[in-house]
Amino acid sequence: MSKYVILNPTHGGTDKGNQGSRITESEYNLKIVQKISSILNADGIANDILRKGDETLSEDSRIRKIVNNSPNSKDTLVVTIGMDSPINQEIEIIYALRNTDQLSNRIATSLEDQGYTVSKYYQQRLPEDTTKDYNRIIRDTGKRESIIIDYGNLTKENFILENWESLAQITANAIATYLGEIGNFYTVQSGDNLYSIARKFGITVDELKRANNLGTNLLSIGQKLLIPERESLEESPSSEEYYIVQSGDTLFSIAQSYGISVEELKNANNLTTNILNIGQKLIIPKKESSNQMIYMVQAGDSLYSIATRYGITVVDLKKINNLNSNLLSIGQKLIIPVKSNSIFYMVQSGDNLYSIARKYNTTVEEIKRANGLTSNLLTIGQKLLIPNS
Repeated sequence: MSKYVILNPTHGGTDKGNQGSRITESEYNLKIVQKISSILNADGIANDILRKGDETLSEDSRIRKIVNNSPNSKDTLVVTIGMDSPINQEIEIIYALRNTDQLSNRIATSLEDQGYTVSKYYQQRLPEDTTKDYNRIIRDTGKRESIIIDYGNLTKENFILENWESLAQITANAIATYLGEIGNFYTVQSGDNLYSIARKFGITVDELKRANNLGTNLLSIGQKLLIPERESLEESPSSEEYYIVQSGDTLFSIAQSYGISVEELKNANNLTTNILNIGQKLIIPKKESSNQMIYMVQAGDSLYSIATRYGITVVDLKKINNLNSNLLSIGQKLIIPVKSNSIFYMVQSGDNLYSIARKYNTTVEEIKRANGLTSNLLTIGQKLLIPNS
């Protein structure tokens, strides 16, 4: 599904919002949104503005417009623009409980790199039901990815007058970069360096250099950089990895998929109850076992094909994973018992799949198949099963 952005300038009409001596919030919210829209249009990103003029729109009517006129999907991005931050020139960003902080972090980092102050980006819960978002524009807009950006406060109206175009430009570029991650490439812009780019994408300079085979820190404007996939990078070289809670998840279902107990999962996250929130980040303690590995189900896999590949029976595979049926889903993680004489290799700095394959007289495809890898990206400390030659 293609990406779609809905831009929601708050206030309007009889509701002017915060007012300075020369400008009103409703006027400049719209100007910022119009600027963002024009930049997204130039980048070929489909978008729409909820309030196109100085009109009064209730919260209910805004939500109806969003729900009735856009796909109910995480590929629809709802960006609400306001100036309701309580701290003058400091910017705040709120993101939905159902989403990760990836987009908010991208925008915040981009703004800070240009000298602006972002006091925080955070999730805001409804006091009477902490499983729900506080703001209705987030809470009642389905599966859509939703954020609210407050560019300070009109108490300091000179800040808005002097910076609104810059704030719009930086925000639009951050959104465009975020939505352009489908191809996992980033185009170097004026003022970029490896550190600022790595920070934008939540990775390290070494990971960025390794992914692009860079021998120096020098970059050129227009240069395309491969951004290592986030999923691969979250495989921590320590004894932990992370999981973002999805709709329908329970502690039992998550623990089962990783081959651990509910108690181990609760202890690793200091949980005192079984209640989870969508978007919550959980530490998954890895089981260090010499006779087990984790395999991620790929398109075309079946229990029979996986069991045959690893020299085990379907019955044993179902038993160790507590499966009641033969149905699998792409991305599902399975515990695979491996033979005691199997060879494992710990990824070192400078390694790639080709060099490891050569070392063990096998092929890149065989290593990827044996480990359920969908890309060539590796992380230092990653444990690979080496297929028998």
